[in-house]
Amino acid sequence: MGSEKGESSCASPLLKISEEVDPASASATLRFVDRMGASIAVPPKWDARGTYDSLFRNFIKVLHIQPGRISISVHVKPPICNGYGTLHGGSVGTLTEILSTACARTVVAEDKELFLGEISISYMSATPVNIIVPVPLQEAKGNKFRTSGK
Repeated sequence: MGSEKGESSCASPLLKISEEVDPASASATLRFVDRMGASIAVPPKWDARGTYDSLFRNFIKVLHIQPGRISISVHVKPPICNGYGTLHGGSVGTLTEILSTACARTVVAEDKELFLGEISISYMSATPVNIIVPVPLQEAKGNKFRTSGK
């Protein structure tokens, strides 16, 4: 992915590195980011609003739905994992948005626009690949939703 000089292929030609940063450390950091896949272009098919929802739905199994509540399980597979073989933090955020919207739709009409205004996620430990995680989600006071995945 990188060039022969060990430079990152994801670094912009306009990239300016502070003089306070050791050039060897900056180069090592850029190579690390490159190895993690940052230089791989997003295919046009996936570069549009809402297109990732269908990808993530492949890893969700709905267990129970009732007004204001939804219970699902997430099967952690490599496409939603990071380079360390654990569930990617961005995947957690995306799944949270999809499930919050699904839960809200159990009590809010389809013609009403929804917006996830605030999200707070505490990462307690990494979830390894090939694990099935149960995720209950319920409406709290004032149309706020909460989850307590384990």
